[in-house]
Order: sequence, then structure tokens, then C-alpha cells
Amino acid sequence: VVERVETGWARLPVEWEYDTAHYESVVATRRREADIMRRYTRGESCLMQLLQESLDDETAALCGRCSVCRQGLPETLSSRPTSDAVTTVTRLLRGETHELAPRKMWPGGEFVTRGRIPAHLLAETGRILIFADAPEWRETLARLAAGDEEALPLLCEASVAALKGWRTSWERRPEVVVSLAAVGGMASAADVVAEHLAKVGKLGRAEVSVAKEPSGIRDLNSGQEAAWWQQNLVLDGLCSQRVKGAAVLLVVDASSTSWPITVAAAKLLEAGADKVLPLLLHQRV
Repeated sequence: VVERVETGWARLPVEWEYDTAHYESVVATRRREADIMRRYTRGESCLMQLLQESLDDETAALCGRCSVCRQGLPETLSSRPTSDAVTTVTRLLRGETHELAPRKMWPGGEFVTRGRIPAHLLAETGRILIFADAPEWRETLARLAAGDEEALPLLCEASVAALKGWRTSWERRPEVVVSLAAVGGMASAADVVAEHLAKVGKLGRAEVSVAKEPSGIRDLNSGQEAAWWQQNLVLDGLCSQRVKGAAVLLVVDASSTSWPITVAAAKLLEAGADKVLPLLLHQRV
């Protein structure tokens, strides 16, 4: 068990115990709700009665008016969609992106600095290509985690499409693409996507390197993680030279906290970049 303290989180001398009864009750409730939804879609009984039962209405009874009671059910859907339908829906879903709101406060603690991030060190609102375990990307993420580089063109194609939809809100078009491999294990996704975007858009190219492998970083609190990135993100002379005065597109492979993006953006802006537009390939949870 932990509690929030001034410097982050502290462990209490109380052992955490799994509440078996509570979680079994939650699972049972969710299964009951799922069963009601299945019965509803299959038209197994009065639709109004099922809705009333799902709301624990003790007066639930046959309504005599719904399509089940009147025996007017439409034809049911096939048990499995066609491959063409799956392809069409997958392409549609992959075309959706999410906004990436910039962090606006430094965390304090081991990072030391606390409070609002100065405007001149703040990243712009970015975009997220893949959010959490989005089903339309699940297979691709598994292939990337296994080091399958043949899955990378899918990310490149989706990234180009994301930029086309995003560019209408830019005050200034990016002139340099900077990659940051924040987690690794994604078949060099950040570098490959950045190279592709630079080639397609005829943009400059640079990278922010990581001094050492970020192992165990997910166990750190905010202050510790921000401090780790502050110490280990490296902008070499060539990167600093190329981003000076430029609008920068920062391509990051994955993150669950946005701290690598926040710290990298601040370093790029300190090096003279005019704006930093983050593109996060995978928002982990």
C-alpha cells in the first residue's frame, strides 16, 4: 500500500491483500450484463423486459409492442464478418488519431523543479497514432514487439495520413523531423517512421538519443522518471544545429506518461527550436 507524499509516493507498512470476494462480485455482475446484451441482440426475449431487468426494475414484464413480442425481428447478422468488411473497418479505424495534450507542470521530487512549465519550453498539442490496445492495431503491435520490421510500413502509411489531417491546425509547417526511441522493442519504429516522413515531406532529419537503456522506468514515480529523462536524453551538436529556429516534428515510439516527450521538447526548445510538434506512435497505459 502506498500514499502520496511531498516528494512522490511512499510505501506504507501495510500489506496489500487481493479482495477476492469484491472482484468476483464485479466479474459476476459484468457477465450478467454481457448475457443480457447477448440475449437482446439475439432477440431471445422481450426487448423492453430485458432493458427493465438490466436496470433492476421489479415490474419487468412482456411489453407486447417490441419486435420480439410482435415476431417482427429482422434477419440476424452472420456470425463472422467478411474479410472485406474487416479490411474496410480496420482502415477506417486506423485513420483516427487522438490529441496529445502537453504536460504543463514539472513534477518536483527528484526532478527538483516544480510548478508550471514555462511557455517557451512547452510542446505544442500533438497527436497519438495508436491509443492503448486498440484492436485495429493489436496484431501490428504484436509483430513490432517481436521485431518484425515488415509491420513498419503500416505505421509509416498511417503517420503520413495523420499528418495530413493534423496540418490544418499548424501555425508553421515542420522543417525537421526528430526521432526518439523512448522504449525500444518496437523494431526501430521511431527512426523508420521519422525517416519516411522526412523523405515524403522533404524535411531535415535529426535524432535525440538515449544514453542508456530505460529498463525499470515504469516503476518510477513522476519526479524520478522526469529526472531520468533529463539526465539521459542527449542532443548532439548536429541535432542542436539542425533544429535551431525550426519547427520540429518529434516522433516518439511509445510512452505511458509523456515524460520523455515533455523533457525532449524542452531540450529541443532550449537548443533553439521554434516549435515542437509531438507525434506519439503508441500511447501505452
